[in-house]
Amino acid sequence: MFWHTKRTTDWALLLFGVIALGIVLASAVVVFLFVRTAHDRGLSFARPETEVSDPVDETALFATYRTTLTALRTAIALDRGDMFVLVDDTFFSVRVPRSLLDTHLGALLRIQRLQITDMSEPVAREEILLILDDILGRIPTTEVSETL
Repeated sequence: MFWHTKRTTDWALLLFGVIALGIVLASAVVVFLFVRTAHDRGLSFARPETEVSDPVDETALFATYRTTLTALRTAIALDRGDMFVLVDDTFFSVRVPRSLLDTHLGALLRIQRLQITDMSEPVAREEILLILDDILGRIPTTEVSETL
């Protein structure tokens, strides 16, 4: 009943398998030819890294960065709104000079760590003010970095 002595070939299934295999192989050949042609013509799918195209006056960038962080420090010191929201909005929207990128990221991570800990608000506020004072102290006043 479940086994037969005479096996028959299911021609419909075999035809479907051959057609599916043909479609897969044809697609692979088309993709291969497209990539080879693009490579021969010198086309690249990777984006080259480029510098920022708009020239920036480094002195003005440092001045803007200092002004923004000073305004943030004042807003936090005067208890204007949620300090962590203010820090996030400011730190993610300000344009940072290249020489201060590591300092900026380190300060942001320290402040994020403060947000996770269960610290009282006045203590957290003082810690944030100390972090901002540290950044503001690292911003050069008259000298400008040569690598922007």
